Formats: sequence, structure tokens, C-alpha cells
Amino acid sequence: MATNIIIQNLRSCAKNSIFCHFQNETYIKGLITLYQSSQTECSRSSGLTPEVGSSRERDLVASLASNPLLDVKYDISNEREEDVIVDNNNISIKHSSNKNNSQSGIKIIWTVDIDKRNDFLKHFVFNCDLIIVYVRFDKTLENGHFEIIYISRDELILQQTNSNTSNEPIFKCLEGNSRGIEFEKKFFEKIISNSLFHVKINFINFTCDMCNPISKRLKLLNLIY
Repeated sequence: MATNIIIQNLRSCAKNSIFCHFQNETYIKGLITLYQSSQTECSRSSGLTPEVGSSRERDLVASLASNPLLDVKYDISNEREEDVIVDNNNISIKHSSNKNNSQSGIKIIWTVDIDKRNDFLKHFVFNCDLIIVYVRFDKTLENGHFEIIYISRDELILQQTNSNTSNEPIFKCLEGNSRGIEFEKKFFEKIISNSLFHVKINFINFTCDMCNPISKRLKLLNLIY
């Protein structure tokens, strides 16, 4: 059966260069392949290892960096909030495999230290745009869909200001086996509904030629030898 890619723009921003990147099937095919490869590399006992988040982040950055129309800077200190800079826009990247678009799994910080969490809740102000990508595969990895949601820093600050004014919570601290701080549901729904763009990409029968970890490395070695 033929490969099929369907781009559904739930919210568009034609003037935005990153939005335009996700309208190009060539870059979409490349990103699907990278995500398939990371999914395979980071799968253990029918689950995903913690490394999948970092691997997906590199996949997305590589996809953006492969586009000559974008000015992409990614040599950034781990201490900074942004994960990549695209056309002078500082961007924080978050990935999730959740089946629904919920705040669960979208961590702002991972610390369990009570003092650090309290300091964060008291002083944090958004300094970056935010891009959230939901990665959803079926068992074969050949079918699935992504949702790419981009929220500007200005919108994040606006919603943060509104929530503070109305005394509504923005974040919640996780307890028990979970850790870190994530968005409160109501705040998360607000920023998603006011995103700059929201793209859903469905793909069918997309064979992964780079999924086998050993085959992938053999191909890399063939480029060297």
C-alpha cells in the first residue's frame, strides 16, 4: 500500500517560518523517520526509557536545522530554559506520548527538591516560546500521528498574568512516584486554545528504513569506510 501523509492545520499561522516548515512533506517525512528511530532505540519491554525525551528533542532540532530557510542555533547550555533558537526565537521543546492532549507528562521542571520547587513557583516567568509535540505510533510504527502545538512567549506571559490576577493556579507539584512540576489543567487548556499554530500530521504505511539500531549504525559506518 502507498504511503500517505495528511496535514491538518487546526490553527494556522502562514507568516511563521516554523509553521511553514511543518507544511513541507519532505521535512515531515524526515521527522517521521527520526521519531521512528528514537522510538525503537528507546523501547524496552514494551515501554519507553527516559532517554526518549532527549532523543526526540534532538530529532526535532535536526529537522529544523535541515531546513536552509531557517536560522537554527542549538549549541545551548543545559542550564538555559530554551532548547533551540530559530530565527532569533528562543524555544523550549516538550514531547509527550499521551493519547490525549493533557497537561500530564508536560513537565516544566523535574526537581523533587521542595525548596527549588517553591522558588520556581514564586519566581518563574516564561522566557521562551513553547513547542509541544505529541508523538503517537501504532505497534508497527508505520502508522500514527503527531500533533505540533506552538505557543508564543507573549501568549504564555499574558495567560500567566491573567491567572495570577484571578488567583488561579498555573502549575501543580507532582507527588508519589511522579516528580517535578507540570501545568494545571485549566491553564494548559488556555494556552493550547490560544496557540500560534496547531498542526496534526497523520501518516499511513510509512516504512522505517532506519529503525533497526544495528542497521542504522551499519549505514553510518558505510559512510565512513
